[in-house]
Amino acid sequence: MRHMTINSWVFSINEDRLHLSSYRWVLSLLTVLVGLLRNLAARTIRFCYSFFHQTLMTMADSFQRATGENEMCEDMRDFCRYFAERMQIMHPGDQ
Repeated sequence: MRHMTINSWVFSINEDRLHLSSYRWVLSLLTVLVGLLRNLAARTIRFCYSFFHQTLMTMADSFQRATGENEMCEDMRDFCRYFAERMQIMHPGDQ
């Protein structure tokens, strides 16, 4: 029987098959990886919401500077605030 150590995890190899504890180690590693991937996907979606909100706000600012249409730009900013609240990237009281 041989023992292997990988990143402080010890598991044993008995001839041609792995010991049961190494299967549990692989299962726990896969569980952690799935959790990380789910977290990454959620963060990517949240980043997308934030990116669109910032882009729309910048477009409203640019449109105001280019045309001087203050009233229309305020309507655009109102929509941006609604978008942020709806996508839960900004709390209702925040500006």
